[in-house]
Amino acid sequence: MTTGALSTQVKAQVLAEALPWLTQLHGKIVVVKYGGNAMTNDTLRREFAADMAFLRNCGIHPVVVHGGGPQISAMLKRLGIAQDLKPKLRLDRSEGDVPENVFLGVANGEVEMQIGQITEIVISPGVDLAGPLPSEIQNSTLMAVGIIATSKAPDAARALISFISSPSAAAVLKASGFQPVDKN
Repeated sequence: MTTGALSTQVKAQVLAEALPWLTQLHGKIVVVKYGGNAMTNDTLRREFAADMAFLRNCGIHPVVVHGGGPQISAMLKRLGIAQDLKPKLRLDRSEGDVPENVFLGVANGEVEMQIGQITEIVISPGVDLAGPLPSEIQNSTLMAVGIIATSKAPDAARALISFISSPSAAAVLKASGFQPVDKN
């Protein structure tokens, strides 16, 4: 159901119920996990983007991270090991309240191994990075930056991009699990 199909009364009620959260999270960074059908359905993709813009307009700073479940399943099929691993796999739909908690199942010993983003592994207490997947089956995300068209400081955003693209930032990015792209 799209938000356009909701009555004005329902929209008003949802907004009224969300207002305390919007107030509490104003000025804060909020991590939002994006994946599943929202990535493959054009309507859901547009609505997700609109929701992120809404949060931004409310003074909340969303940071979107990728879930990756369907891509991992496809990778296991391409490797020809999906059926062998099926009895050992467990789909964990729990989500950490902060990125450090995404790998709690591994840290607590409930799960021996979990596939995920390097940036989530390296910040998870009690979890060691075993290494990246081979490049042939890697699912990379190319990150980009967008700023609001009416920004009062677009040069600051460009300066940030320039800095994080510099050789001096490369070591810090690599230590955090990012693989800087060579622009040459």
